[in-house]
Amino acid sequence: MARKAIHTVADPTSPLEARLRLVLKRALRSHARKDIPLVYKDPSCKRPNEFIHEYPDGRKFLIRQSLRSSTEIIVRQLK
Repeated sequence: MARKAIHTVADPTSPLEARLRLVLKRALRSHARKDIPLVYKDPSCKRPNEFIHEYPDGRKFLIRQSLRSSTEIIVRQLK
């Protein structure tokens, strides 16, 4: 049985890495045009339902999402 080549994302010279970077760049540009925030967790998130919303213009908020309705409440502006 032939073995497939494995490309890791950590290898900056891999064709997979180049394609992933291009797709990510396009997605981030598309989100920025639509003013869609990047959503992630960092140490500011103390509860499981807290997230960071970072907008293309630099605004950054700690939000809390309702476990029942998925509505979001701004806890505080971080930037």
